[in-house]
Amino acid sequence: MINIDAGTITDAVIAANAGCRSPRLQEVIGHLCLHLHDFAREVHLSEDEWTQAIRFLARAGHITVDKRQEFIVPKEW
Repeated sequence: MINIDAGTITDAVIAANAGCRSPRLQEVIGHLCLHLHDFAREVHLSEDEWTQAIRFLARAGHITVDKRQEFIVPKEW
């Protein structure tokens, strides 16, 4: 079993993604995880806050349809 904590989780996630068939997707996901984990450490995100954030993202994903995309920032922003 791997000992994962706040100091090792980013490397563990990036290593788990090492088998990705697309080098570009591997790079993008790696950087996303790096920045997300840095953010969580910076704001001292609690496990409950993390769970709430994941639920928010899931809800946004569920209301996304062809004519309504909740994760795309408009060009004018």
